[in-house]
Amino acid sequence: MKTKLLRKIQNEWCIEDVLQQNDKLTDEQASKVLEAVRDNFDAEQGINWDTIDYWIDELYPEEVESSMRGSI
Repeated sequence: MKTKLLRKIQNEWCIEDVLQQNDKLTDEQASKVLEAVRDNFDAEQGINWDTIDYWIDELYPEEVESSMRGSI
């Protein structure tokens, strides 16, 4: 039996993933977060929930604060 070579892999992140982390963001803001993640990709770290949270904090600190107030 011949084994097929795996030539690439990818992992997709979407707007819904960003909104899961902070539902106060708009779709447009979530899209900007994804752009920042893509444009600042670090192959050593990869993309993970901490990366998403970092860029939400960096780009939209006011939404992070209001989201935190709403959960207290």
